[in-house]
Amino acid sequence: MLLLIIISSFKHLPLKNWAIAFLCVISYNVGFSQVDEMENLQSKNYDELQIIFDDLPSDSLTKKENVAAIYLSKAKKNRDTISIGRAYYLYSALNESNIISKEYADSIITVTKNIYHESFPALGYFLKGYWCYESDEYQEALHNYLIGDSIAKERKNVKQYISNRSMIAQLKNRAGDYRGALKIYLTEIDSLNLIKDNNPSYQSHFVNRLYNASLTYMHLKLLDSAKLYSEKGLKESVKVKDSSAYYDFVYNIGVIDFLSGNNQIAEININKALPYLDDYSKAMAYYYKGEIVKQDLSDKEVLSYFEISDSIAEKIKYTFPELRNVYEYTIGYYEAKKDLSNQLVYVNKLLKLDSTLTHSKDLQLEISKKYDRPILLNKKEKIIDGLKNKNRTRNFVIGIFIIITLILLFSVYFYWKRQMLYQKKFNELVFDNSQTINPGDSDSPQSNEVMPVEIYNIIAMGLNEFENKNEFLAPITLVELAKKLDTNTTYLSKYINIKTSNNFSQYLNRLRVEYAIEKLKTDSRLRSFTIKAIAEEIGFGTAQSFSKAFYQETGIYPSYYIKKLSND
Repeated sequence: MLLLIIISSFKHLPLKNWAIAFLCVISYNVGFSQVDEMENLQSKNYDELQIIFDDLPSDSLTKKENVAAIYLSKAKKNRDTISIGRAYYLYSALNESNIISKEYADSIITVTKNIYHESFPALGYFLKGYWCYESDEYQEALHNYLIGDSIAKERKNVKQYISNRSMIAQLKNRAGDYRGALKIYLTEIDSLNLIKDNNPSYQSHFVNRLYNASLTYMHLKLLDSAKLYSEKGLKESVKVKDSSAYYDFVYNIGVIDFLSGNNQIAEININKALPYLDDYSKAMAYYYKGEIVKQDLSDKEVLSYFEISDSIAEKIKYTFPELRNVYEYTIGYYEAKKDLSNQLVYVNKLLKLDSTLTHSKDLQLEISKKYDRPILLNKKEKIIDGLKNKNRTRNFVIGIFIIITLILLFSVYFYWKRQMLYQKKFNELVFDNSQTINPGDSDSPQSNEVMPVEIYNIIAMGLNEFENKNEFLAPITLVELAKKLDTNTTYLSKYINIKTSNNFSQYLNRLRVEYAIEKLKTDSRLRSFTIKAIAEEIGFGTAQSFSKAFYQETGIYPSYYIKKLSND
């Protein structure tokens, strides 16, 4: 009715305003329903609120918090101490933070410690013990469980007393008090054995206590008793058709066989159980498989099983004392391989494990230790120093490699550029006649000023004949050529300089190189000569002087020119 009244008041609004109004109505309606829900919860009594809390899905945190808040508010309003304690219990169950949950457990203890009640403050101590256990604070967990156990026993809360005895035994095991734990398990086994046949719901408890007793006997190194209780558990698990428990006992028997030195039978039983084990037992199973093959001195196989064990344990955040053996072996393996990086990884893992086990008091288990913490820390420092030196060496080698690579790349690049230039020069010499070397034939405007015309013409005609008859191929000096042309060396030298811009030696070299270029194009026989033979053939005294002159005139060496002509 209220919703209709609100809507009718908006009927003359524009469309945009209608949309805004509609959202307001929806928001109001949701808020109204939430208020209505809270008011409905307020009317419930404690038992009804507890049922609502328990029935809500685990992901409905907000609704659960609302229920817990109303429960606490109602309890405080009524000054109901026990209900206040129960409200804190609900809050503790909601929190994922172990620290906050422990604080709620402390609140239960503080609120209820001065009252006499069947369940309080024992429930607070048991709750705190549980959250300490979840935080790996095993000694503190055991301390709180024992206080709760004492209160429950004193106030004759048999159900509370019995339900927490198993956890106390488990914590005693973790703390190394195996005989104390065993005493609890054996007492429970005797009690459950009397009632399990008449009450099937106790069968699983009976099987569980047989399993725990077997483990505890193993810790005490009483292997015959451990095997006896595992075999009993095996029969009981078959009787109650509990396949999970059955394979747990098969695995247990495999471990006992290993500890007894029967490796072959141990391996068969562990392999049989392995596919059916939970991750915690699998982590341990692969550890034992590694220990079994260690007897065969198969380092790679041992390492493989140990690495699987470690990876499973790391994935589920599970620590067990035998991991020490895994890490010590792996450190030794990589030390032999001189693999500093992997050594450091497992040294760090071992240090972390020691810290965790020391914190949880698990080091009371008798584990032989190859490395004490000071030795391990010293080893870590040495590995880090070794890695630094190795990295310095590696960086130096990488630096040298980069420099050599750059030099090679530049060399390849410059070689390629030079080859491209040679190819260009070669093409110009072979295919572009305009690039053919010639001394030049234009008269200099200064020619008549430096010598008489008659002498100039005589020298010009004489040099023309000298060039056409290839007389430059024979060794000849400036004096000899001047005499041959009936002139003096001064005039001849000046003419050549004016005509070619070269001195006499350069003039001869150009003529000889031009001859060699053209001759090598057509004369395959000459191309088969050595550079020295070709040099002598065209008037050079040595192969070096020929190569030098050829390069100066063409930009390529005669060897490259001959090779390209032969290939083409």
